[in-house]
Amino acid sequence: MAAHYDEMIQDNEDVLAANANVLRSSLTAVAITLVCAAIAAVAAHG
Repeated sequence: MAAHYDEMIQDNEDVLAANANVLRSSLTAVAITLVCAAIAAVAAHG
């Protein structure tokens, strides 16, 4: 039974790690989008 719990905990850690990677990728994409939007806004006003 204990081994089963260890497996479940390991699976949860894997899922959390994957979610952290997805979140980091999403934040990076949002940051790039904001930078591009800012550059476009400056170019439009310039």
